[in-house]
Amino acid sequence: MSGAAGRALAASTDPLVTDRSLPFLEILGRTRATFTAILAEAVRTAAARGLTEEERFGHRALASYRLAGRLATLNGLRIRLSGELPTRPSVLVANHLGYWDPVLLGSLLPLAAIAKVELARWPVIGWCGQALGTLYVRRGNAHHSARVLREALRRLVAGVHVLNFPEGTTTDGSRLLPFRRGIFGIAARAGVPVVPVALRLSPRDAAWTGGEAFFPHYRRHWGRGGHLDASIRFGWPLHPADFATAQACAAEARARVEALLGWPLV
Repeated sequence: MSGAAGRALAASTDPLVTDRSLPFLEILGRTRATFTAILAEAVRTAAARGLTEEERFGHRALASYRLAGRLATLNGLRIRLSGELPTRPSVLVANHLGYWDPVLLGSLLPLAAIAKVELARWPVIGWCGQALGTLYVRRGNAHHSARVLREALRRLVAGVHVLNFPEGTTTDGSRLLPFRRGIFGIAARAGVPVVPVALRLSPRDAAWTGGEAFFPHYRRHWGRGGHLDASIRFGWPLHPADFATAQACAAEARARVEALLGWPLV
């Protein structure tokens, strides 16, 4: 088990903290530290020179892993982890609840995450994500999606985990949308397993959905004490070669995420 996983299990034994708003100066300090950490790690990573493509992909994934661990600590993210973390390059497919998801999973494994292209347009943050290896996809644009999937294939071939949210958007956790098949075809081409992952957040309003603006949602996190409990369950790997089509693999992965969540979803 990785050190990150061990820390996650240890954190799960901490007593729950009663919701209370943190003092303003503490909120300001943690928020400033969060955005400073993002910018500093991105600048450090972008400054790396003389690396091969494979080394560059690995360097970005490790930088993202370090940053995610730091952000989890600064923002009071506590993980209850079950299941085995993959030890070889894999495609991780998870249900999607909001911006905490890649931070939570990225604190457990070095990876490259696929995110919606709208995030790339955020001032500073968009550039930082790109510097740290995030792949931005334009939803609804088949040509752009295909290009991003080819980039994901290069990461997998280089030995880097790829995180994808195949629902294509966030939900409040009460339903699981159909899984898009693209990433499953890429896993087959790369010859890597697909690992189903189930995420639950407590409280439920930690999910970021419905077009809510980022800062009001983030401010609510601090208003309830700056703590978030996450349950993350890793399932057994699927091998794309065992399925006749990418769509069949996607359907089985969705069924396994549903089972990991522990109750039937519409």
